[in-house]
Amino acid sequence: MNRIEKAEKIVCDWVKEQFSDRVLNLIEMANDDLYNGPSNEDNEYPGFVNACEEIRKNTDDYLNEIWVDLMSEQVEFKEPTGFYDEDEVWVDACWEEYFYYSRREVMEFLMGSELASHI
Repeated sequence: MNRIEKAEKIVCDWVKEQFSDRVLNLIEMANDDLYNGPSNEDNEYPGFVNACEEIRKNTDDYLNEIWVDLMSEQVEFKEPTGFYDEDEVWVDACWEEYFYYSRREVMEFLMGSELASHI
């Protein structure tokens, strides 16, 4: 797995951990609706417009720009900065180990680009 694939996997795993099964199911059903048309089989599905609105309400607080630190495999919500080491010497952030993702990219990881364009 290369560095980009690793960063994308970290983002996908993190994003999926942030949401309830209800939201993840709505995303799946809305994507199915987009590509295959509405289904009458699922009584939980509120329809495409309502599903998009519920997804939007539940993702607004979490889907922002993020930075992925490959060394720690953590997702961060602010731009990395340096720090002072134990000798009080400034150490810059190791930019080679960070990947930046915009809000739109994070949404596309979670739900695909087509559905993300409706949210």
